Amino acid sequence: MLLELECAKVLSRLARVASAETVIHQIREVPKDRWRELVAHVDFSGDQPDPLIETLVIESENGVVRARAAAALSIRRQAGWTGPESSYLEGRRLVAQAWLGAVQKPAMRESAGDIVKQLKEEIRRALLAEAEYDYIASLR
Repeated sequence: MLLELECAKVLSRLARVASAETVIHQIREVPKDRWRELVAHVDFSGDQPDPLIETLVIESENGVVRARAAAALSIRRQAGWTGPESSYLEGRRLVAQAWLGAVQKPAMRESAGDIVKQLKEEIRRALLAEAEYDYIASLR
């Protein structure tokens, strides 16, 4: 049941129906040491970070919240995705790069920059793994 709730991205849906300000107000009522649990309920698929993401990343003093937000953007796998992992990760890097260009707040820019760096490393790793797989397949 919990996984189904996470997949529904309930907080982002509520923000679209009510308002981001209403949901942010409610988030601020939750003790900050529990914000790490909220990250899974925010949609990271957009071309720009929504106000919920910015609130969680900027206002949290907790590194786990920021790490989970970074992971949610950088490794978010979409249902039905096929093809080389490096291509998928490059697409996520482009989203992170767009976020970097769109945000104004220094803490959010720093987080987006860290995500871009992380994705570049993941792309490099994926390209090496794909090349190794292609080489082994060519020997058969």
